[in-house]
Amino acid sequence: MSFCKIIAWYGIATIFDFFLVAVIDFAVQDWTGDLFKLYIYYSKGGSSGFIGFFLTFIIHMGLLLLNLFVFYNYIVFIHNDARLADIYMRISGKMRNFFIP
Repeated sequence: MSFCKIIAWYGIATIFDFFLVAVIDFAVQDWTGDLFKLYIYYSKGGSSGFIGFFLTFIIHMGLLLLNLFVFYNYIVFIHNDARLADIYMRISGKMRNFFIP
C-alpha cells in the first residue's frame, strides 16, 4: 500500500471523526467523553447544557468543512496528479483553448 493511499484513507477517517466519536460515546455511555465535555462545563457553570451541545456541534461542523476542503484539494490536485482537474478543464473548456498540432 502506497503512502498516498494511506493519506487518502486518513483523510476519510478525519471527515467521519465526529460521527465516530459520537457513536462511541453513546454506545459506551461515557457521559464524560469528548461529545459531552462542553455540556458538563456549561451545566456546572449554571447555564444550560444545551449551549455546550450547540457549541460542540458548531465547532465540529466547522472542522468537518475544513477537513472536506483540505481532503478535496488533496485528492484532486495531489493524489491524482491533477488528472481530475485536467479532465474537468477539457470537458468544460472551449474548443479554441486547445492546440492540436
